[in-house]
Amino acid sequence: MFGIVGTVRMIGLAALAIGVWYGYGWGKQIIHNYTEMPKTIERLERDKKLLNSRVESYRTLNARRDAAIAASKCKVQIEYWIKNPDEIPTKFDPFNQLN
Repeated sequence: MFGIVGTVRMIGLAALAIGVWYGYGWGKQIIHNYTEMPKTIERLERDKKLLNSRVESYRTLNARRDAAIAASKCKVQIEYWIKNPDEIPTKFDPFNQLN
């Protein structure tokens, strides 16, 4: 219908349209990433602070636990139970013999 020259021009125009479409999408994505970068950095810094505070609270908790264990008369038994939590005795329930 268009001949060889017309077909080549249509294919070229279609390729150009696809290239412009992809270029527009990539450009829009780059601009979006660039404008969102400060928010992302702020969020990551806040998450880092929260994780660091959580780690410090666990360290404090473990230090208090270790100090209490060291001050206890049953240090050996408590350390054994920490390593083997399944060995901790439970209260005997005579009406529930299934466990």
